[in-house]
Order: sequence, then structure tokens, then C-alpha cells
Amino acid sequence: MKKLTIFSGLAIGVVTVTYLLLPYEPEMEYRESDRVRYHLYTPASIKQAPRLSPDYTFSHSAANGQPDTSGVCFSGVSDTAALKQYLASRGYSFARKAPVGELWTSERNRDVYFTVISRVSPGRQVCLYESER
Repeated sequence: MKKLTIFSGLAIGVVTVTYLLLPYEPEMEYRESDRVRYHLYTPASIKQAPRLSPDYTFSHSAANGQPDTSGVCFSGVSDTAALKQYLASRGYSFARKAPVGELWTSERNRDVYFTVISRVSPGRQVCLYESER
């Protein structure tokens, strides 16, 4: 039991020191291989999103007092059907078109909404963003 307490304390200490030493950026882009940022800043819903292409990056933003926004962008694709199916399977439905893409909301979770974006220039790219209200 004493070993478990020591191990737990060390693990908490390492995570805390890593978090404190990691430079915080109000807006950041990172890959899944950046384990620390990936685990600290990527919500489960974005981690579980279907991988539309092997070329993708994650992002996190909490700038200027705005709500947290996390996302994943896939390069080299333009079809959003798999992301829309994924959101529907999680209980979200299309709410409306927005200037940047499509907004998806859920009656069960009114604190979070998703935006699906398809860009064709400068390159084909599909993004899924989760935002808090």
C-alpha cells in the first residue's frame, strides 16, 4: 500500500510539473505525436472522430476570454459525410449553416456544439471543431 501511495504521488508530481513547464499558448496547433498537448487539450469527442486522411493536425484555442475550442483538420479530403455520421451517432443534429460551415447541436448537451468545415482552397481540407457555449 505504501508503494502505491508513493507511486501515485510521483505520478501526480510529474504530471503537474510537466503541465506547469509546458508553455501555454492561447492558440496552438499540434499533432497526435505531441503526446502532452494531445492528452491535455484534445477532448474525447475530437480524439474519437474518424480519421479521414493520414494527414491531420489538432488545434486548441482559448484566446481573449473566448470559450475553449478544439478541433481536428484533415488535409487532402473534401467529403464531410463521415464526420456528419459520427456527430449523428453521438446524438448531434444539423442546426444551421454558418458563414464558416455547418453548426451541429444536441438537446442532451446544450453546453457544446460542433462546427464542420470543408475548405477547397488553398488545398482540400475538412475540419471538425468542438466549442463550448
